Amino acid sequence: MSESHYLLGGELVEVVIRPNEARKDRPAQRFPLPRIKPYAPINVAIRYQDGTVHVRPRRGLRRADA
Repeated sequence: MSESHYLLGGELVEVVIRPNEARKDRPAQRFPLPRIKPYAPINVAIRYQDGTVHVRPRRGLRRADA
């Protein structure tokens, strides 16, 4: 099984597009309230067994081999 297969609620899904790891366009930090987080939102595009593709948070996905 490849590393792009995960379980979502007991159903096998495939991660099609992974999130970016760190933002490249982050401006210089300003005092006192930095409002931009160093990482982009953790959303992934997943493909279900029936072929539909949805974008959802990575929360709730479990590795299929674990």
